[in-house]
Amino acid sequence: MVLHNKPDLSDIIFTFPKDLWKPHEKLYANKAFLSSISPVFQAMFGPCFEESQGEIGKPFVSPVVDTSYRTFAALLRYIHTAQVQFRKVFSYESYCTEDETNGYQKSLENKDHFLTSYTQWNEDQTLSTDPETETCDPVELYVLAEKFDLQELKKIILDQLHQHLTPQSAYDALFSVPSLVFVELRKVIRNYVLQQWVPNFLLVAIV
Repeated sequence: MVLHNKPDLSDIIFTFPKDLWKPHEKLYANKAFLSSISPVFQAMFGPCFEESQGEIGKPFVSPVVDTSYRTFAALLRYIHTAQVQFRKVFSYESYCTEDETNGYQKSLENKDHFLTSYTQWNEDQTLSTDPETETCDPVELYVLAEKFDLQELKKIILDQLHQHLTPQSAYDALFSVPSLVFVELRKVIRNYVLQQWVPNFLLVAIV
C-alpha cells in the first residue's frame, strides 16, 4: 500500500490517452514491487525491454493503450492491497431502444449514440473518482489478469463474475473477444447464459 500510486516513491508512471471514459491520466508504481508480483512485469522491466529504459534519476513513463485507466488502476490496487471492486458488465442494449439496437448491427450511424450510451453507463456505475475506490468491469480486468499471469486474481474474477452479469450483458459478453480467447472465462459466461435463457426456451417449447 505504501508504494501504491505514490509519486514520490515511484520509478514508473503509467499514462493513458485523454478521452471521455478516462478522467485520469497517470498512475504511479514501483518497478521492483511489480516485478516481485508478476513474472510479466519482471520481463517488461528487464534489461532487454524498452520498459526498463529511462533517464537515470527520473521515473520511466510507460504509455498504456490497450485498456482503460480504471481497469489498470484496479489491477494496481489489487496487486498492492489484494482488494478489488467490480461493477456490472456493460450491455449496449440496456441504454438504447430496440430499433437503435437493430440499427447498430447494420450500420455505423449509431456510433455517436453508442459512445454517449457507454459514457452515461460509465457515469452511472462510478462510485468515486478516487482510484483507491474505483470499480471496474470484471471481464476487462480478467484480460489483464491473464496478461500479467495473476492466477489468484483470475480465480477471484471467475468466482464472482456471475454476480455482475445480467441476461443481456452475459449474452453480449459471450461473443466478445475475451470470451472467445479465454476458455475459463467463456465457461462461466456460457453457464450463466444457459441458466438464464434455456428455461425460457424450454417454456416456449412447452407452450
